[in-house]
Amino acid sequence: MAPKKLFKIGEVMKYSGLSRQTIHNYTMMGLIRETELTQSGHRLYGEDVFDRLRKIEMLKAHLNP
Repeated sequence: MAPKKLFKIGEVMKYSGLSRQTIHNYTMMGLIRETELTQSGHRLYGEDVFDRLRKIEMLKAHLNP
């Protein structure tokens, strides 16, 4: 079985359209979680982060019509 892809924060930004600060805030608030940390302390996110970010943005849209 092939390992799942892990995404650096820049890749999450690129594919989600969200800013680095937004992703950082969501991580600090516990809305999303990094899957791993590199030896240098960089966050790596799993493939599931994109579904989670879509759900968060959808809920935000319903709160601010």
